[in-house]
Amino acid sequence: AALATALTLLAPRPARVAVAVAGGALALAIGASRVYLGAHHPRDVVAGLALGVGWVALVAWAATRSRHWRRAAR
Repeated sequence: AALATALTLLAPRPARVAVAVAGGALALAIGASRVYLGAHHPRDVVAGLALGVGWVALVAWAATRSRHWRRAAR
């Protein structure tokens, strides 16, 4: 998911949606497989996904703010 986040921030605009969807689908598939195999309780997987979404939101917000700060400094 971290790689998908980085690629989404760095990819050209048309590719951002595809990278974000592929990364999200991969994260959901891995979470489902962990529950199916009995390695984790569903509550654990949902909590991990929630933390991951929060982290992605924070990184995206910080990246957007840093772009604005750099433009304002010029």
